[in-house]
Order: sequence, then C-alpha cells, then structure tokens
Amino acid sequence: MTINEAITAYETLAYTHNYVYGFVHRHMVYFTFETGLDVDSCAFDTASSSNGGGQVLRFRPSAKTKKRWLENAEFLCTEAEWDAYLEANKHGKQKNRGIAFERILSERYGVTEWAPNNDTFDTAPDMVINGVGYQLKFERAQIIAMNTLARRGVAVA
Repeated sequence: MTINEAITAYETLAYTHNYVYGFVHRHMVYFTFETGLDVDSCAFDTASSSNGGGQVLRFRPSAKTKKRWLENAEFLCTEAEWDAYLEANKHGKQKNRGIAFERILSERYGVTEWAPNNDTFDTAPDMVINGVGYQLKFERAQIIAMNTLARRGVAVA
C-alpha cells in the first residue's frame, strides 16, 4: 500500500476531512486549519511495541509543507513555552503532544468543558470550533494503524 492509498483509505472512513495541524518551525509552534491529508505531510512508520508494533501512517509534514502552511498558520507559542506546557500538563507520566495540543486549542477557542476525547476518528471530530468539526494532529501523531484499516474492511497490501 502506498501513502496515497493509505490516505484515501483513511479518508473513506474518517468522520471529517477538516484538520488543525500543529507543527514546530524554527523553534516556534504554529497551527493551521487545512482540508484533507496530503502525501507531503504523511509517512509510514512502525508503532511502538506497547502499541502493537505494526505499520502506521503518521503525521510528519516535510519542511516544504511547513513553509507552505506558514502563509496561513497562526503562532501558538515558542518551542520553549510548548515544552513547559507539555511538562505542566503531563498525562500521567507521559508528555502527550496530542492531548496538550487539544487542550491549548480548547483554551484559545473557548471550549469550556475540555476533556480528552476518546471517540474514534470515524464517529466524531476531536473538537468543534465555530461550528466546524476538526481532527487535531500535532507533529509525529499517528493517523491510523494499517491493522485498523484491515479490521475496518479496507484492503491493506
């Protein structure tokens, strides 16, 4: 399966194709609102052994993609502030970039009752901002495991 095929398979199942992408560029943290995934922001990787160790599609935007996004991106904080925020908002012993990203955006957009979202990618968005549902992805986030696509009936070669 190619990255394009994996993206297409994921998007056939996804609840929304609207995304808020978080990324670091030159020691600054930005976010941007985008529609759809593109091949320049995804890569195949292997999940950790605690997560099954199989092949996953991961959000890894290239430097070229980040530069393109900067035209419409909003500054979130410095990388040092981000690291401090991660430390202060650990989820147990883990610094979870995804949860921290969701939490900081909820603060920015006035989501008053924030809690980690346990809904699956095909049943609900991560967050609703101004009436629009979004999936939130911060750099290195797992988009989907290939075995999840297989379990959902999508052919994985």
